[in-house]
Amino acid sequence: MTFGLGTVAALLFLISCGLCVYLINRTEKTIPPIQIHNTSDSLHDLTA
Repeated sequence: MTFGLGTVAALLFLISCGLCVYLINRTEKTIPPIQIHNTSDSLHDLTA
């Protein structure tokens, strides 16, 4: 039972990681890096 749950969790983790990398690669191609940098800066200002 524990082995089964661990396997499912590992698979879900790998799938989510793959999705994240895929989405990041897609947005980097469609959105200029400068725009992403500015967005992260404004988010940092909001949290600070």
